[in-house]
Formats: sequence, C-alpha cells, structure tokens
Amino acid sequence: MQGTLDYACAVYAVINAVSALHGIELTPARSMFRESQLAFSERPALWRHFLQNDTDHYWVVRYMLRRWCLRGDGRAFESKIRTGIRFSSFLRKKTAPLSPPSLHFPISGLRQPFADWMQGQTAREAPVKPDTAHAAPDEELDQAAMFLPEEHAPCGPLSRAEARGQALEVWRELEDWFAAAGPRKAALLRFHRFLPGVEQPVVSHWTCVRGLSPWREGGREKGVVHLLDASSEQGALHELERDALIVAGSGRALLRIVPESLLLLRA
Repeated sequence: MQGTLDYACAVYAVINAVSALHGIELTPARSMFRESQLAFSERPALWRHFLQNDTDHYWVVRYMLRRWCLRGDGRAFESKIRTGIRFSSFLRKKTAPLSPPSLHFPISGLRQPFADWMQGQTAREAPVKPDTAHAAPDEELDQAAMFLPEEHAPCGPLSRAEARGQALEVWRELEDWFAAAGPRKAALLRFHRFLPGVEQPVVSHWTCVRGLSPWREGGREKGVVHLLDASSEQGALHELERDALIVAGSGRALLRIVPESLLLLRA
C-alpha cells in the first residue's frame, strides 16, 4: 500500500537506491526504515510535517544519505563528489559514529547536476543555522528546513515545451551516468503530476531510478527510464518513456521532472 497510507516516498526512495547499489536484504532495509522515522518522531513538529505530507521531503533525503551512506569523518568522498547548494555542505560535515556500525552502505560518488538552477536559499521554515556545520545527522534534524528548491528556480509555471526541454536534459544526464563504466549506479529524483486545469500538483513523488534503456527507431531516439518503486496506488509510474515524459495534451505539462532534485549515486 506504499503511497496509499503514508507519505514516506523519500524514505522508500533512498532505501531502494541503497538496495540498487548494495543489494541489501529485508532486515537492514527495515532497520533503515524504522530508525530513520524514529529520529523524525523525536521531533514533534518535524514528525507532524512528515505524517501530514506538509513538506517537500528534501531534508529526508539529506538526512538518510548522511546517516546511512557517508563515512564518519565525511572526508573520504570529498574529492570524488560533485554537489551543489543544499547537498555540498552536508557531505563535508563531520558525522557521529553510525549505530549499529554494520549498517553502513558507502557511496563513492554523488552528483547534483542541476544545483545551479536554484536561486536563493530562503526556506519556508527555520533554515539550517551556520553553527550546525559539524552537527551529526540527528542533531541537524533539529534545524531541518522545509526547503523547496524548485520554488527558487529561475522558471515559474512551465509550458509543455519548457517542461519537456527540462525532462530531456534530465534524460541526457541519466543516460550519460548509467552508460559510464564503473561500479553500480542509481539516481534519486522528484516529479510532479498535474490534472488539466488544476494549478497545484496532485502528486509530488520521490523515486529511485535503477537504469534506463535507450534505443533508436526510424532514426529517432527512444528509451525508457526504469524506476525502482513499490508505490501501488492507482496510476503509479514504474517507467518513464522518453517520448512520453510529458503527457500528451494542450496547455501546461501534466508531468514535470524536477531537475533540481536529481541526485546521481555511485556505489
């Protein structure tokens, strides 16, 4: 019933990404799921936002990557990671020892290719304070901001042509990332789905990309983005076709991939 009873898509997305990179089994996945949400529940205001989906969940992705995928000193990956505004700072922060120590799933590379699309960092709630620069992941939750990067992007509501252009840029980044030789790879991204004539998205969803399959047909580029997503709600997306990233119709785009959210991960 994922996506029907809860709003924990960002939690599932990170766990699915870790599974794609490291092939983890059910027991450690349950521990990640349980321990992360226990940390949220110890902060009543944050927990309320999480349960009621009154948040963008960027802080959830940030927290879980810091807690489960980064080394204790935060320095081992610094030379290999290219990141942007909201993610570059936490990757270099010192973190407390993980507990239990066996639950650590390292990433050797992380890129946020569209970070420079964000302009300004005005949070809707309390921003992360400068004096938390060396805070452990759990301590940083006390300063978690309900930051929505796409609200600060240089574009406003998108036309179909603009949204399709952005989606194809995301496609190219994913294609280059998964085509490169090397360790296992995954990606995290957020998308919005709209109904005709409705201003606000009816679904805003975090998901994990496990790969893509490009091909050419009649001289045209085609392909499919494969999602590792257990959402079982009616109409849930488990693949994104290259030619159908933007649903056919007139007016505004009915599906928008959020470039600012894209995180490329390497084991």
